[in-house]
Amino acid sequence: MLGLFFAQQFDYNSHLIDTLSRNSNSQYVLLSQITDISQGRKMNNDYAFWEREAYMRNFKIDFALFDSQTNDQVWSQHYSAEGIWPHKKTKIVNVNSEEFWRTDYGQKIQTIFNKVSQDLDSAVSCLTTSGKILMIDSDRVVINLGKSHGLESGQLLSILHRSNLTAANGMQFAHHIQTIEQVVVEQVNAQSAIARNISARPLSNIQLNDVIKVVVKEPELFTLE
Repeated sequence: MLGLFFAQQFDYNSHLIDTLSRNSNSQYVLLSQITDISQGRKMNNDYAFWEREAYMRNFKIDFALFDSQTNDQVWSQHYSAEGIWPHKKTKIVNVNSEEFWRTDYGQKIQTIFNKVSQDLDSAVSCLTTSGKILMIDSDRVVINLGKSHGLESGQLLSILHRSNLTAANGMQFAHHIQTIEQVVVEQVNAQSAIARNISARPLSNIQLNDVIKVVVKEPELFTLE
């Protein structure tokens, strides 16, 4: 199944991306694949038989970030490093042990993970956050955005219908239709919120998983008299 994600072009199964998003209540899904942990060159001299054998080992890994609401790949990056492998080629080492992470090879891998964290923070900070409707109860909706996403009580939200288009090969393309419906946030939790219909008319044709976006008000124009 992982092969569906990690072809050269980072092909993916949109249904599985959607499942991961629902299970984790997340808009963005991060996938990774280690592509190379092969043994490299020998460090010590063959004639120095008294020395313990030491080899270089490669570590290469690919990351791809997907927006589950549009099925778009919004970020990807390849990372590689090389570190000294002090063990025999065939030795099985517990990668959860201090023995592994204290080696030069383990520290080089940790350096990559630190870089990934920095790169992800930078990439995600430029992306827009939107949510989806989890529950509908008369004139109120429960959404999967909350305090941790910067949502505040009183904010105005816009609703977009989610109506994906399916190609002949089964691949889905996100299709969102802007509605005239708007709701206002009246209760905010850490990972969710409850919003109320602000119109006198009932919410019409609103469905589960419809997209929610924060309404950004344009600055008011004024003139000096």
